[in-house]
Amino acid sequence: VGVTDTERMITDKSIVILDGAHLSGVTLPATAVAEKNHKLWFAAVPVDDRITERGFKYVFRIAETSGMRAETQVKFMNDLRKKDPSLKTVAIINENSAYGSGIAQHWKAALAKNGYKVVLDESYDASKTQDFTTIVTKVKQAKPDVLLMASYTNDAILLTNTIKQQKVKPKAIIVTSGGYDAPSYLKNVGDAAANFFDVSAWNVDVNRPGSAALDKKFLKKYHEHLTGETVKEYAGIYTIANALERAASTDTQKLRQALLTTNI
Repeated sequence: VGVTDTERMITDKSIVILDGAHLSGVTLPATAVAEKNHKLWFAAVPVDDRITERGFKYVFRIAETSGMRAETQVKFMNDLRKKDPSLKTVAIINENSAYGSGIAQHWKAALAKNGYKVVLDESYDASKTQDFTTIVTKVKQAKPDVLLMASYTNDAILLTNTIKQQKVKPKAIIVTSGGYDAPSYLKNVGDAAANFFDVSAWNVDVNRPGSAALDKKFLKKYHEHLTGETVKEYAGIYTIANALERAASTDTQKLRQALLTTNI
């Protein structure tokens, strides 16, 4: 669907730049179509490293990648290990699209490099999995010190509630934005997510100039707080606007040069 929509939009000469997509699995093939047709693409939200590792000249991003997230999560585990040296084993659960499989690949490399042992490695199809009892039972049997998870919203909710039901209690549960960052997540899991640690580009209490005022404005309009994804898209639009102003043109090559020289 992403490819079809991209093919449709690149024929419209009034469209100067494409922005998206929310999912890495959509962005990867869609950006290939845009690149082939020399159409600029700004990937504000998707995290798969490969999006900007293919040598493309017309694809840009400002957000963190899966590799950056994994590295940060393992650094956090290392900090925990300073307090508790017995932190050694890890279980991995991830959905199997570009987002989940990408982060899992980076986890495994970072975990091995830092001396952790993976005792369980489970992936699943988010569009087809309606029951996580079997996977969570495997986690319970493996008894990991740390559980790492990457999920979309519906599966994140199901996984979290199943973990509570089965009383699975590793020393740390570390999740990866995505579904865990969605406003509907906490509404549907409540205290089942207590003591989960998330990695995200945004928190409501982040201490940066203008952040609190922006969140208040967003909350008033949409009746929910900003999330990592909405903040990235907000920053992305300002980045595009800044590049357009510096280029003083909608010409593709002039705008591309402005994006290339953006300094954040």
